[in-house]
Amino acid sequence: MYKKVVSLSAALALALGGLSALPFEGVIDTAVTARAEETLTYGDFEYTVLDDGTVEISYYGSSDKTVTIPSTIDGKKVTSIQSEAIFDCKNLTSITIPDSVTSIYDNAFFHCTELLSINVDANNKKYSSNNGVLYNKDMTEIVVFPKGKTSVTIPGSVKRIGKLAFSNNKELTKIKIPDSVTSIGEQAFFCCENLKSVTIPDSVTNIGELAFDGCFNLRNVTISSGITSIGNFVFGDCHMLSEVTIPNSVTTIGNFAFDGCSSLTSITIPDSVTSIGVGAFAFCTDITNITIPNSVTSIGEWAFGECTSLTSITIPNSVTSIGKIVFQGCDSDNLVVNCYSGSVAEKYAKENGIKYKLLAAKGISSLSVKADKTVFGYTGKAKAPTVTIKDGSYTLKQGTDYTLSYKNNKNIGTGTITVTGKGDYTGTKTLSFTIIPSNVGGFRAASTSASAVKLSWNKVSGAQGYIVYQYNTSTKKWVRIAKTGNVNTYTVKSLKAGTTYKYAIKAYKTVGGKDYTSAKYPTITTSTKPAKVSFKAAAASKAVKFSWSKVAGATNYIVYYRVKGTSSWKSVKVANNVTSKTISGLVKGKTYEVTVKAVRTVNKVNYNGAYDVKTVKVK
Repeated sequence: MYKKVVSLSAALALALGGLSALPFEGVIDTAVTARAEETLTYGDFEYTVLDDGTVEISYYGSSDKTVTIPSTIDGKKVTSIQSEAIFDCKNLTSITIPDSVTSIYDNAFFHCTELLSINVDANNKKYSSNNGVLYNKDMTEIVVFPKGKTSVTIPGSVKRIGKLAFSNNKELTKIKIPDSVTSIGEQAFFCCENLKSVTIPDSVTNIGELAFDGCFNLRNVTISSGITSIGNFVFGDCHMLSEVTIPNSVTTIGNFAFDGCSSLTSITIPDSVTSIGVGAFAFCTDITNITIPNSVTSIGEWAFGECTSLTSITIPNSVTSIGKIVFQGCDSDNLVVNCYSGSVAEKYAKENGIKYKLLAAKGISSLSVKADKTVFGYTGKAKAPTVTIKDGSYTLKQGTDYTLSYKNNKNIGTGTITVTGKGDYTGTKTLSFTIIPSNVGGFRAASTSASAVKLSWNKVSGAQGYIVYQYNTSTKKWVRIAKTGNVNTYTVKSLKAGTTYKYAIKAYKTVGGKDYTSAKYPTITTSTKPAKVSFKAAAASKAVKFSWSKVAGATNYIVYYRVKGTSSWKSVKVANNVTSKTISGLVKGKTYEVTVKAVRTVNKVNYNGAYDVKTVKVK
């Protein structure tokens, strides 16, 4: 094998040993350990017999354009194709795999540069093929994309791009990964030397190590916002990579993640990143300046090694760990570390003889500082609102960049938050918030008359009293009509009979001459009772004739009657535009008690007016 990669373990060993030989060329050997069984031949195939009595193809040695893997050899089922079994077959364009094969090792068809089609028997239970591409059975994973194919259309069923799936494809120039894909395997596009652009959709949450390593002509990459870690060597030796966008979802940049990206002139590390791995930007020889965000706490060894154009790097106080020889191979005469007094970065620069410039800490008062909540309901417990502080796009962290203290934060009134800068930030800023009485509950009209409405409610903890409002239908505004003490009833008097009224209420407490009131107020709609009906009742033959004057606001009238001395009233409902009624079928000579009552209905509630009872002897 001749694949050019940097071995993680070897690179780390060299980093710790002084990096005298970095970068170096090594080999990742994915070949399977040789079997103890005897290697046998079958035509152009070499094979071994496995412990279970099935056959594994270990080598194919023909220059034919097509090859069909046999399903059996000497009566034994062929179940496996070993890594690099079909190796460097430069004339090979097509491979056919029988239904018996259940295991195809990594790089089984290594360096078959003209391979255009891999075809799988439809009855194979492990693998399938479509348009010459090898998939798992349900086509949720691309297993091998033939190295001679130039056109790529990934079906929507694919969720995973498998390990080494597109590796060493020299024909591939661009690829669009669909939203169905969630995972890109290790070395998936390794050494796709002519791949120029790739868009990784937000659906992708994992990119394996070395996934794009050795894609020398890859110029720009958009990384999905679903990625939380850029793993080891993912974009190593992408020499032409000039533009890369790291989303705010990324928290770690792995070892040698962008090693050898010599065309990168700048890179923005988002505020989400907390650690930068060993050799992460080593040999990024065109980068001139870098700003480490306040979120980063550790920078790995040789992270910026051999960044020969690097002249300025800003390291915040949040960085508490800086590895050895971070800047080895950089231009020590021109490199300046911008840092804060007393920081780990200042100490590192002094100990390693690197020029540094002390930065002035920023004043908290000059930043955007907002309380996440400014109004609280009183509960008798202390309130501790948090704050959000922005320094550009960076969100400061409590405990690292600032501390909070509170005053008057328990009782109704105005409380304060004092923000005190820390680390890269100095000074203080004071914010205020209010604690107000809770909203009033149980608000209702307890009783009504023709001229008054008695309101009642549940008392509110901590309140000093209550403010009652009445809605003015002419001005369409609420008008304060009463400010009570700590009671739970109030009677509104001198009202007009048979009239609808709306009321609202707030709890309040006066602190320092200022009323603090509930945030919201409940409202009710009620009505006074209609006035007493003035009526006449005249005896007639087996009947009583009623007449009355109209009552303002009445919805209807009810005529009541009963034989004097009995307990049960009988009634007749009469519309509000009627002012007379005759009750017939009564008993001659009997004395009846009679009355007429006005009724007003508002929101399905009946308000009954007062009434007088009269006696009439029926003729």
